[in-house]
Amino acid sequence: MDVVAERGLRPWVIPAGRWERRYAAFAVSTARLSDRGYFRALHHQIKNGGAEAMFYDLRKLDLEGWHPREIPKGLLTNPALQKQQSHNLPPYLTLLHNGKLPGALKARPNTAYTRSLMDDAIERVPRLRWELSDVGLRNFLTDEARIGVICIKYRTAFANGWAFPPLPEYREAWSRRYGPTKWDTDIVDWGEPVQQEAKPNVAAVAPAWPANTNVPAQPVAAKPAGWRRF
Repeated sequence: MDVVAERGLRPWVIPAGRWERRYAAFAVSTARLSDRGYFRALHHQIKNGGAEAMFYDLRKLDLEGWHPREIPKGLLTNPALQKQQSHNLPPYLTLLHNGKLPGALKARPNTAYTRSLMDDAIERVPRLRWELSDVGLRNFLTDEARIGVICIKYRTAFANGWAFPPLPEYREAWSRRYGPTKWDTDIVDWGEPVQQEAKPNVAAVAPAWPANTNVPAQPVAAKPAGWRRF
């Protein structure tokens, strides 16, 4: 699918929700990309008894104890399916990656006005111009079953907005529902700088020169006669 998208063709996104059980999505390897000899041999095998052999093996497969609803967890949380799920979610996953809210209030980096959130969403996904509403935004931000947390309505005399929970809490809740997620930044919390590894204190770790050393002192050169210091 990614190759199709890169070549400018129309990709098809799996309509995968949080509890997706209909599709098994896999990332296709590019190891054989454009390897015509490999695919020519593959198609030759399929057309010359390969398909019949596969169905013969499937008919003989022992399915004792197997149930179609017992889907391996690894299949439901693999990266390929997670990527498809992200295409079906509103663009707020990007906010969790960046750790910054559009138009965040200066004194409250975890809070933004409704208009700022909607404008940002429409800019990222133009089709939302006709689909996203104040009510739709409220329903999404208060749907704990969908995003793992509940955002709180924020009201001022100027405008209404939404206060988001702490970023680490939000990210953890998201990962519990949609599987382990590798975040783009190691930001501490909304609007705060990225965590930096503490640099060692050179002075503290530098070994002190032993007081009772056996290293002979270097002779000091004698000052030339008539030497004066200005």
